[in-house]
Amino acid sequence: MSVINALAAQRIKADFAQHLASYLVANQDISALFVGATSLTTVTNLIAAMSYRALDGESDWRFECDANTELADEVVMSVLLDAFRLLFVKASQQNLSQPEQLIVNIAIKLAKQWQAQGLAPEQQALASSLSVILHLAEVLAQGQQVRRQQSRNMGR
Repeated sequence: MSVINALAAQRIKADFAQHLASYLVANQDISALFVGATSLTTVTNLIAAMSYRALDGESDWRFECDANTELADEVVMSVLLDAFRLLFVKASQQNLSQPEQLIVNIAIKLAKQWQAQGLAPEQQALASSLSVILHLAEVLAQGQQVRRQQSRNMGR
């Protein structure tokens, strides 16, 4: 039975990744990030894999979407926040791969866009996620700057 559940979870993640790709490709600034070797499909599958949480045999509610419905901003930010947090920890210890770096860049770009647009009062959870991502992005940038400076000093 666990094999069947694992296959079902893979299908759910693949379907969600496809919806997420459609959501992201509609944003011109995000689409511009995919001119390199890494495809949008690779990035969205990675986001889905990192964000999916099945508890007690129940699938992740965020991943339940039908083909005719557009993803809500809150759902997109929620899964990006999950992936961003994991990648923040990894980036503090080692370099990120190109798809991982793209996920970080997408999360930061969307957070800045949504923050600039302003949010409705009922989107308080989204506002909280935006502030977390932007704060962690600043910490990440400072850490990268320190590592670059240290690597420059090693050559002297």
